[in-house]
Amino acid sequence: MVVVQLRHDPEGRAYYRRKPAAGKTSMEAMRCLKRRLSDNLGWNPVVFTLDQILPIFDLGQHGRWRLQGAGMWVSNALSTFGWVIVLTVVISGARVLRR
Repeated sequence: MVVVQLRHDPEGRAYYRRKPAAGKTSMEAMRCLKRRLSDNLGWNPVVFTLDQILPIFDLGQHGRWRLQGAGMWVSNALSTFGWVIVLTVVISGARVLRR
């Protein structure tokens, strides 16, 4: 995960580059970045999936994970699936109330 931060995240790369300037070795800088990532990790895969499937409720997971590539497509598919489920429940409830 640290390697991905160094390659793709400008904030992670900038944080890593500031550490050697402050007198840390490259391994210490890597350790600091790992600690920073673990401290800021508030992402839960189960809650994230529920957040995607249940579009009416905001469980606060969208800003905690950046989706790219296939993950973004899966996220959009789950969100669409969630809306279909919500509409199905609403339509079914309306039919039951009509009777």
